[in-house]
Amino acid sequence: MRVATNTFYDNAAYAIQLAQSRLVRAQTEISSNSKLQTAADNPTDAVQVLRISQLLSENTQYRGASDVARNRLELEETALSRMGELAKRARELTVQLGNDSLSTGARRGIGAEADALLRSMAALANTQDADGARMFAGNFTSTTPVQSFVSQTDGKTYWTYNGDETARLIRVSNTRQLPTASPGSQVFFDVASPVLDAGGNPVLDASGNPVKDSVFAVLQDLVAAAQTPAPVSVGPQIQNVLGRLANFEDRLVTERASVGAFLNEIDAVQLAIEDSDFSLKGLKSALKDVDLAEAITRFTQQQTVLQATQQSFVRIQGLSLFNYLQTGG
Repeated sequence: MRVATNTFYDNAAYAIQLAQSRLVRAQTEISSNSKLQTAADNPTDAVQVLRISQLLSENTQYRGASDVARNRLELEETALSRMGELAKRARELTVQLGNDSLSTGARRGIGAEADALLRSMAALANTQDADGARMFAGNFTSTTPVQSFVSQTDGKTYWTYNGDETARLIRVSNTRQLPTASPGSQVFFDVASPVLDAGGNPVLDASGNPVKDSVFAVLQDLVAAAQTPAPVSVGPQIQNVLGRLANFEDRLVTERASVGAFLNEIDAVQLAIEDSDFSLKGLKSALKDVDLAEAITRFTQQQTVLQATQQSFVRIQGLSLFNYLQTGG
């Protein structure tokens, strides 16, 4: 059988290209630490690796969302804690004001401090988070939730809620959304107690909605009681203020308990995310990561094969009938 010279060249070139390809493949696996260079290498494993990567990306997003939720809830907890301190001080001032022997000057001092408490309480109710959103405005985050207005009917100042009635939610897992603050209407206002004017009629805000009793109205009544000159007794007013302050403090306790429960839930969510990440990364590694010892061995073998093939090609180049006759057979 006769074998043409071109056939020798073609076979040798193919052998060299194949050896080079295998060498490059082994080198690429080592440098990338991946045995799945393309989906064609193992379609089933490639699909699984893609899905795992998507799940890990979702975990990263949920971890970030839960961090945001934690920051908002911790900010709310701080605000609620400060409000509790203000309410406690207001209760102490109210008890002091119940002493009918207080002078007019002492009453005015209590009134001035109560007015400062009122302003501080309103500022806390209008707290903004790190993004500039109003914490207690529900989903109307750009609206100042608690505002005062002067009634055109009786000239008195009243307080109203201008936010949304629903809590702002943030998704922390594929099955759970957490509220990051309750609407201010639930925290600061007694929705079951409308404010009545001197004639016993509900006071309406600019939108025609009934004004509800609130901690701000309570503190404002405390200021008014303190402005009553001695020796006039304010006993009934004192009892009224103390009762309404107690209702507000009860709402604070309920809200702080909810915040604590949500913070505990975030801890559990983040722990579950960490466990999921650990499992998914282990599975992804098993499907994708290369056995370095095996790959290095294969790389070394392919180097040897390539060198041997190249040397064989060099020898084949010198084998022809013309060269044989020239050398004298």
